Amino acid sequence: MRHTSSTDGGARPAVLYLGYYSCPELEAQGRPVVPAAQDKMGYIVAVLNEIGLRVRLVSALHTRSTYGYPRLDMDMPDGNSIRAFRALRYGGLIRRLTRSIWMHVALFTLLMREGERGRSVIAYHSLGYAATLALAQFVKGFRLVLEVEELYSDISERRMDLWRERVVFSRAHAFIIPTEELNAVVNCRRRPYAIVHGAYAPVHPGGRRFPGRRIHAVYAGTLDARKGGAIAAVDAARYLDGRYHVHVIGFGSENELAAVQRRIEEVNASGTCRVTYDGLLSGQDYSRFLESCDIGLSTHRMEGAFNATSFPSKVLSYMRHGLRVVSARIQVVESSAVSRLVSFYDEDTPEAIAAAIEAVNLADPYEPRLALWELHRDFVGRLSCILGV
Repeated sequence: MRHTSSTDGGARPAVLYLGYYSCPELEAQGRPVVPAAQDKMGYIVAVLNEIGLRVRLVSALHTRSTYGYPRLDMDMPDGNSIRAFRALRYGGLIRRLTRSIWMHVALFTLLMREGERGRSVIAYHSLGYAATLALAQFVKGFRLVLEVEELYSDISERRMDLWRERVVFSRAHAFIIPTEELNAVVNCRRRPYAIVHGAYAPVHPGGRRFPGRRIHAVYAGTLDARKGGAIAAVDAARYLDGRYHVHVIGFGSENELAAVQRRIEEVNASGTCRVTYDGLLSGQDYSRFLESCDIGLSTHRMEGAFNATSFPSKVLSYMRHGLRVVSARIQVVESSAVSRLVSFYDEDTPEAIAAAIEAVNLADPYEPRLALWELHRDFVGRLSCILGV
């Protein structure tokens, strides 16, 4: 369906929500799902609806197809709507530069037209459009609520990235943020904020258990070698016996995927714990897979600067699906509202990770969804306050 007007008579206009959000129609155009962002944005959309606000999603996804696609405007079954800009086809350097420029122009134009003063615009923080977003806010004066999950300059260590982040942070009127530690860094002007570690809503997709008696542990997330989580999970399997099966599901470049698959082959050749890469899953397939497992692994390197500010969203994703969680003992998780539900390891070694996995007693009572429900209620109230609802 085509998108209808963002206002209905005298009704409040829909909240604009900018990010890398996808849907089946966009996936069919080669615009890939970004699992962590998709999960978190979908949850926040549901919360916005719960407090009585309609949402107009603005997707900044490019296509990886060699074909171009027209702009997409579509009403969604839940009463929200989505806009995706025209997608120029994927290609070499010139094409990538051209479509980047086009995206900035299209986004700036939309914000100039719809970002009137007083309207709330929620934006999932991204270096891809940070400067354009900051400029549009400066010109139009809309109320910017910035959803910041991590400092990308901590990972890239580029001064230009740090400058772009500081500029867009300075334009925000409020923040949606995963940790108090990150808020202390980005919210220098002490704007209103709401803490949300991740998506809190429980998931019951009706997945089936894996056959057999093995204990299934899963690492779900980025294959980025700088964070090291996937490789760490695979290496831990060297120190697990045949009672265990370690799964890796997630996304990364071709080189990162090849590196993980090579390490899996090495581990499988030398031990009795089975290790598999099970692909990049999303939606119901992702939920069913997680619910079929027993233990979720959050195994990013402990010494990375990003660990001081970014909360690993996979921790909440595992809990929503009823999994026990094994995590590195990093401050943002240990000081979080869900720390009592996490099994920690203290050394960044495969042996320590394996020992933490083996220490999990699946017979112990465990129901994380009750704790998540309380966190959900608190976030609904806080988000209502910063949006003035």
